[in-house]
Amino acid sequence: MFFTTARQRGLLRTLGAATRRLAAVVAAGEIADPAATDVLKNLASAAAPSENAAAVAADRFAQAVAGAAVTTRRLSQGDARLNRAALRFAHGNPVAAAVIQAMDPDGWASPAARDMASQVRIAADACAAAMEAAPGAARWSLDGPEVHFFEHFLAAIDAPTRRRLGVYYTPAAVARRLASAALAAAPTSSEATILDPAMGTGVFLLAVIEVLESQARAHRASGAPSSTPRLAGWELLPGPLVVAHLLLGRRLAAAEDLSPDDLQLSIQLTDALARCA
Repeated sequence: MFFTTARQRGLLRTLGAATRRLAAVVAAGEIADPAATDVLKNLASAAAPSENAAAVAADRFAQAVAGAAVTTRRLSQGDARLNRAALRFAHGNPVAAAVIQAMDPDGWASPAARDMASQVRIAADACAAAMEAAPGAARWSLDGPEVHFFEHFLAAIDAPTRRRLGVYYTPAAVARRLASAALAAAPTSSEATILDPAMGTGVFLLAVIEVLESQARAHRASGAPSSTPRLAGWELLPGPLVVAHLLLGRRLAAAEDLSPDDLQLSIQLTDALARCA
């Protein structure tokens, strides 16, 4: 378990306080990157009619910056090749790219805003260090701290939103069982698509990749042909979406038995319920 001690929860609250201050400068228009401005407009347009759209957009963008800061710090403590691959994959999505760019204090319009961004990075580094010290943290496993960080973070800083939006992530054992069942039911064709409509930080898709890699290894050993379905993920919140990009990008690069051409993976920031209504 992670972030269960008083000290660890204190680190989350410190990061949450820095994140709220960053949200205030986001709402004040202090971010200089046009791509981030576009992301904020899209987030505001997705807010509920009863919500303050600009405030909701600023909060969610700042939370995404915090999540990205913690995850990229964890990535930087590991294999450099996998780190580069994760960042490259994340930069392929405009939302993830804008959030990651916002981690750079130079992308903010005023000294005060740059200081706020720096405070988020400092607090994120402390959280990443606590994750590194946790048992099993170096494994980057499905039940590791990177996958579940955002759930703990949102619980510490905005529990009502966490409950209202259902930010509860799937245990690794359940994700593996669902992944095996989905792949067994899917046609053995690259034209098939396996979609996670509420992706979170990507635990189900990570489990699917794990099973696909095992299957590819078995097929290669037997000489049997293999085919992989396309994978897709939809997520409502930008924070989990950015973390998922980083984790999935790293996992794909680490999958020695799957070549990049074997797998198509698409991730979108969208409301699955509204999209399917």
